[in-house]
Amino acid sequence: MQKKILLREEPYYNYYVQEPMTEFWKQHRHKYQNVLFICGLGFDPRCTPALKAIVSVIESGSSFTTLCARFTNCMDSNFVNNYGSSLECLDIIRDAADNVQNGYRHEIEVNLFDDKEHHIGDAMLIHEFAEAVGSKLSDYTDIVVDVSAFPRSMMYTLIGYLWKCRKIGQNLFAVLTQTPEHERTTTKKFIDTSYVKGDKRYPLEGDQVWIPILDDEIDRMDAIYDFLRPTEVFPLVPFPDRNLRKGDSLLTRCRDTIFGKWQVPFKNIMYASGSVPWDVFRKLSDFAVLHGNTKPTSSLVISTLAGRAISIGALVAALKHDLYICHIQPAEYNMSEEMRTMIMNECEHVEPTLYWLAGSLYD
Repeated sequence: MQKKILLREEPYYNYYVQEPMTEFWKQHRHKYQNVLFICGLGFDPRCTPALKAIVSVIESGSSFTTLCARFTNCMDSNFVNNYGSSLECLDIIRDAADNVQNGYRHEIEVNLFDDKEHHIGDAMLIHEFAEAVGSKLSDYTDIVVDVSAFPRSMMYTLIGYLWKCRKIGQNLFAVLTQTPEHERTTTKKFIDTSYVKGDKRYPLEGDQVWIPILDDEIDRMDAIYDFLRPTEVFPLVPFPDRNLRKGDSLLTRCRDTIFGKWQVPFKNIMYASGSVPWDVFRKLSDFAVLHGNTKPTSSLVISTLAGRAISIGALVAALKHDLYICHIQPAEYNMSEEMRTMIMNECEHVEPTLYWLAGSLYD
């Protein structure tokens, strides 16, 4: 019996570009560039290094526009402290953007929740973004989204919108500032579980096959399971990872949830790199092709609470294969002053990483 060969439309992950941003941009820049740089303002100091780095190497004579999304969370019990820290980061962003020759700066205000605790941030973000630069979107040669301080659902929504709206040959990048591994931010009060598809929220009915990309927040992931009630679960475990024992530790610590409540057979466990987003993209793409051939009547849903780099790989797979992402949004964030000071010091020496998502290299 002849085996069926699945034709692969997507290249393997090492075809995609993942490079230190400064060195990449020195090779990519040219005087005819018209760059749109989008950043999210937060209390986390990692929202500033990417902008400071790119403005130091842009080509003289090129055009550079900065759009800063200022996120407001009225439900955060630490709002006063977090807002004060955000203002410090805003001063750094304004100073960097205003020192660019042929530079322009826009700021938009985005409320994450309404007074009924409904998540409205994604729709407001797209509305405010379109009002600020939407009419000029096709004029930019390069669009760079710094996701370092973006709430994850906002990152999904904005990149999904840009993915859909960009013209052929227009470059779309994500950039991420990461600091050494240690506990940084505490999140709690998770609300408003919902589906994201592309750049909008959609209801979903019928059978669902779920791929949770596992990390330490198993209780939060379990809340997504309760919302979905999937017919099958295929957990994706981070391996290899910087910590080679992480995958086994996750399965051992969370065995009652994964193998008990979720009733996952061991043959459903999948593995992909815990640090290379394009390996996660490869695994999800292969699964999506296989799923489409074998179970076309059920919907494939991805959830990831792993690091933002891994979330980038999951998002690109979802966009390429028109998949759903299910996410649950935290309403409260807390970072100690000692931790914030430590990260600020680390940010003085860190090199942001650039991920080339779409554009002239692939079109």
